Amino acid sequence: MSDLQRRKSLFRFFGRKSQSHSPRLPADCLYEIFTLLKDDTKSLHSCVLVNRLWCETAMPYLWSKPFRQSTPPPASLINTFIACLNDDERAELVQAGIRIPAVFKKPPTFKYTSFLPHVSLESLYSAVHQWTLQTSVKRRSLVNYG
Repeated sequence: MSDLQRRKSLFRFFGRKSQSHSPRLPADCLYEIFTLLKDDTKSLHSCVLVNRLWCETAMPYLWSKPFRQSTPPPASLINTFIACLNDDERAELVQAGIRIPAVFKKPPTFKYTSFLPHVSLESLYSAVHQWTLQTSVKRRSLVNYG
């Protein structure tokens, strides 16, 4: 059985819902399963939707390489990272002339930046560049039509 077939088999077995209730797997078992799925973004996305335990256990695997999804990386990643900043860090950005929308006042569910073992500076630069372009276009359209 290939590695992909084994992962899909595990996912089908553990991911299905029973009629009365879903059996709870210990977090240690989930870690092993998600280690097998670490490069399968689509399956990890499905896993975070199963229940709270699966979400909390799968999220570090899903966010360990957030820039792998697409090229260039989506600007929404930068929105998520900005949401993870504390008040002092946000104040520094504001002092540097970077406007941060009020939507980032509420802290995110997870501290996503803690899941990053390393960051590709090239990918980060590309994502920040895309974010800057998108937010400046949005600001200009709000000024013109607001």
